[in-house]
Amino acid sequence: MDKTNRTKYNSDAMEIYGPKDIWTNVALYNSSTKKSKKIFPNGLFRIYPLYSGVFEASNSDYGFSKNNFSSVVLKNGNILFSVRSDEYNNDGVIDEDDPIFLFVCTRDGSGLTQISPKGMNLTSFRMSKDGKTILAYFQNDNNGDKKFSSEDEVLYQINITQDISKTETTQITL
Repeated sequence: MDKTNRTKYNSDAMEIYGPKDIWTNVALYNSSTKKSKKIFPNGLFRIYPLYSGVFEASNSDYGFSKNNFSSVVLKNGNILFSVRSDEYNNDGVIDEDDPIFLFVCTRDGSGLTQISPKGMNLTSFRMSKDGKTILAYFQNDNNGDKKFSSEDEVLYQINITQDISKTETTQITL
């Protein structure tokens, strides 16, 4: 986040995460070709660190960098991001009232795909030891008031495959 785009994002999260922990885009660098590739298209994206208290991914199992990078490198080489990208409640900013989604891309930065259900807010997740399955709690806006509450929480299983287009997201009924 910088001076030119700060007004598009509510600054409340700055107190929680700090100014260097919220990203508006990510670039991957290929050391062989010496080229960088921007991952997210133009638009409003607020990319969060997965090491924060709300998420339960393990630092040792899934490759966080020492710089607290805002992603997880999965064992199959894909990269997982937590992102606010939908100005869901139409208040003019991407902020804490808009949903967090999970996105995944290949290790070369291609195939960026939202793997969490649209319009649902990610609250926590746990990844299997083999890195192929995620159990995630989401909040669904059941009453259409553009707000998320704990009463709206549902559990999903996300099966991540090497071919991102074949990733399956299924609601689990308890």
